[in-house]
Amino acid sequence: MVQIVEAARLKARTHRLAVVIGLVFVGLALWYNVTLPIGESDNEASHYRYIQYIKTYRDLPPAFYQWPAPPSTDQCQSPSSTDVQDPEHQFRQPPLYYLLTSVAFFWLDTSDPWWPPTNHYSIHSNHPDGGYNVAIHTEREAFPYQGTTLAVRLIRVLSSLFGLLGLIAVYLTGRLIFQPGPSPLPALMMAVVGFVPTYTFAASVINNDILVGALGLWCIYFCALSVRSGCASAPLPWRLSAWRWLFSPSTTASFCCPSSR
Repeated sequence: MVQIVEAARLKARTHRLAVVIGLVFVGLALWYNVTLPIGESDNEASHYRYIQYIKTYRDLPPAFYQWPAPPSTDQCQSPSSTDVQDPEHQFRQPPLYYLLTSVAFFWLDTSDPWWPPTNHYSIHSNHPDGGYNVAIHTEREAFPYQGTTLAVRLIRVLSSLFGLLGLIAVYLTGRLIFQPGPSPLPALMMAVVGFVPTYTFAASVINNDILVGALGLWCIYFCALSVRSGCASAPLPWRLSAWRWLFSPSTTASFCCPSSR
């Protein structure tokens, strides 16, 4: 028993900086969670409705949307079709993030239909899905949390855990690169990624982008591992890419996959 405790202490000292950075990241994401009003992150309403639909009907929601979207003359501009503004337009996203969230929170009551009402004085009030300070926030969002507020806050915590998993992949990748011997650089790599404001923000709200980011970081780790092991031509990265094609939590992830020649 003493040997097990000593081994655990040695491991803790070896990874102490990474543990500290991970805890700071989670704490920062939780602070974002409780201070950011509901619906004030882009598309959070649609992401929540997706989860709500799966939990209610135990099925994937119908997606009556054309994908890929029709091309436009300006490739940097979204097509001006009505489906872009539809409050349920995220239903066309691949289901991995929403399935995992629904399973993790199968016990959570998400039947409350309430959502912060739209601020019709906002210049972005024609956008029904939030993210532009378009909601009117009331005491229903105050602590102690209940109903929709409680569900949203708890589901956001799962996004934080996905973000932490991505940082673990960054740390392990750094250890592969800077072996042999102890080095603070892997933990610093972890901090560089984790404290990017956009990454922290994505890890503190309901969205599938944080999961696709974390999976992308793990793909990088496995690619580095295959190269480190002297198996640069091993099919593992290709199998991972194929897996992401099938089960990716975001439509943008498919662009990260290599094409065959």
